[in-house]
Amino acid sequence: MYCKKCGAQVSVENKFCSSCGLQNPAPVYSVTSSNSTLKSVSATSKKKFPVWLIIAAIAVVVIIIIASSSSGSSGLEKDLIETLPRDLTTYVLSDDNTVHTLEVKDFKIERHSENGNYDTADCVIELEDENMQMTAYVTLQSRKYDTGWAVESWSETQEPNLVVKYEPDRQKFQAIVQERYGDYKTLTPITDEVDLDNKTYTYVCSVNDKYTYLSYTGTVTLTAAFERTGYNLSEELNEYGWGYHYPVDNIIANWDITGEWKIEEYWNELTGYWTLNIQSLDGSLVYNESEQEGIYTGYDVRSYKPWDWDTNDYANYFENEETNYNGTFKTLDLYSPKLARIIIKDSSGYGLVVYADEAIGYSNIYTWFGSGDVDPERSTEGVLTYNKY
Repeated sequence: MYCKKCGAQVSVENKFCSSCGLQNPAPVYSVTSSNSTLKSVSATSKKKFPVWLIIAAIAVVVIIIIASSSSGSSGLEKDLIETLPRDLTTYVLSDDNTVHTLEVKDFKIERHSENGNYDTADCVIELEDENMQMTAYVTLQSRKYDTGWAVESWSETQEPNLVVKYEPDRQKFQAIVQERYGDYKTLTPITDEVDLDNKTYTYVCSVNDKYTYLSYTGTVTLTAAFERTGYNLSEELNEYGWGYHYPVDNIIANWDITGEWKIEEYWNELTGYWTLNIQSLDGSLVYNESEQEGIYTGYDVRSYKPWDWDTNDYANYFENEETNYNGTFKTLDLYSPKLARIIIKDSSGYGLVVYADEAIGYSNIYTWFGSGDVDPERSTEGVLTYNKY
């Protein structure tokens, strides 16, 4: 140490300064030593609050905030799941008219808005049972009570996505086709296929019927799909199941009646006849495809014995009266093989009606007003012959 009076160096054991004689000289430290001490104190002070400790403290606060937020969201989800309305999770299976309840497999709130005790949440809900899986896209309107949140109403934001887990009753759909098209002789299945991935069932039959004057060729297709089939009023629930679309047919009917038809009129003797020559038919479907109207190419000639007033009897020769070269025809019940008929009539009263396996010639034909169908009670049949081309 150094003497506080003269600055001479003094040993710590000396009672007097050897230079100036000062008794008990007080120690004075150098400036360098003093600065070093201050730096040491400063460094020690900094070590008391390291950077990592500050970062850790901030992280703890963030975790607490996130956990608090997550806990609130989970609480809302739990309450909404527990209070989902019956008409969202329950449905009627239309195939057997039974009530089923779906189990919630996943629940996601995509966004929600809370206003006091009320909340509006857009949700995606995965539900499932032994019949199907459903992804529902809904908006839930809920209210907060002392016991938690409760859903009070809901609405769809889009159609649900369905995954079916069972096959349809094929025989039921095949019976529908048979009932509608059973009049055809050859209703042969060519496709009988279930596609669960696309939720569809397809049943296709071919038709290849050949009759005396009429033939049918084509297909009949019935398509069923697993879908929302309606609403059950008694249960106040949606119905889901295998619903079918009415069978669609692509059948072509073709008349084979080209040639020369002759209808003879007899009283006591042959007094007249009608020669109908049909070369081709050209028509279009009308009235929901059950009827057809068109023009035939050809000619018809009425031949008759004139009345001889001198003998008060028919003359012994025939006169020809050409009526027209292109006449009209009409068909009724075209796609029913048992009932289909084509009707051609002449202005002089002759007529021809051809069915699938039968033809009738009328020397005096009457048709019902409006329908154009033959009135058999008032019409008179003649003697019919046919020479096919």
